[in-house]
Amino acid sequence: MQIMLEQLQETRKKLMESFAGLSDLQLNQAPGSGSWSIAQVLHHVQQNRVLFYFPCKQGIE
Repeated sequence: MQIMLEQLQETRKKLMESFAGLSDLQLNQAPGSGSWSIAQVLHHVQQNRVLFYFPCKQGIE
């Protein structure tokens, strides 16, 4: 389980770094009607981290 949590943390870090240079407009512009913007996707990733990663980490400790 610890290895999986470390991989999730590393993947999240790489994901956030890959979008670091984008402007607010680029982050918030959805590609089409009914589609999510990059910012919405990143927010969803963060929510899942709170709901999954932290409880699992606490369970290991």
